[in-house]
Amino acid sequence: MNIEWKFADDPIEESVIKGIQKKLGIAFPEDYIQCAIRNHGGSPRPKVYDFSDRKEAVFGSLLSFDEHEPTFILDVYDAIGKRLPDKVIPFAEDPFGNYLCFDFRDKESNPTVVFWDHEQPNRKTSLSKVCNNFTELLNKLYKPDWM
Repeated sequence: MNIEWKFADDPIEESVIKGIQKKLGIAFPEDYIQCAIRNHGGSPRPKVYDFSDRKEAVFGSLLSFDEHEPTFILDVYDAIGKRLPDKVIPFAEDPFGNYLCFDFRDKESNPTVVFWDHEQPNRKTSLSKVCNNFTELLNKLYKPDWM
């Protein structure tokens, strides 16, 4: 599937991402880093994916690595991090206030992708596994019949 990224921020140097990683105490997966360098802040087309019992979830946009943007990854983490388990880091948002996150709790070198439902008050029940890695997430994107 070819993905077109709309509304992405200007490309950044990998060193910017490495600085953010250091502040968060994690190492993002390489497939995500290569995508984020060119597409951070951007929205993919197609943008719909399925997981667990959710059908037609919407991938809104990648969080930004530009500290002047409202979706700057560190600002988002500061805002919601206390509601997330340790080592769960948001990297994308949907249009409804939920986030796609990397879950580093079990595999620090290759985190799984989870969906964080902001309406769930319990840290354990607020997360649902989406897929095993970032590339798998991108491969799940499709255009539904109604679009």
